[in-house]
Amino acid sequence: MALIHSLKNTLVNQPIAAVLLILLIYASFFRTLIVTASPDLFKYPALRQVYFFTTPGFLNFPFFAASLKNRYPLS
Repeated sequence: MALIHSLKNTLVNQPIAAVLLILLIYASFFRTLIVTASPDLFKYPALRQVYFFTTPGFLNFPFFAASLKNRYPLS
């Protein structure tokens, strides 16, 4: 309960904290939406660009590596 009260005071007193929290929740939801959707979405550069923009860097690498592997096969 004290944590909720503290968070409420922080968000009311510092609007930038509220904005950052909303952006964090939005980015998390959007990333989940794209990952659980069809892999065909990654065929479209615009969606892939939006996905990478909203995803933390350490989560980007596997998808980036996979896209390079598909684009430039070794064999």
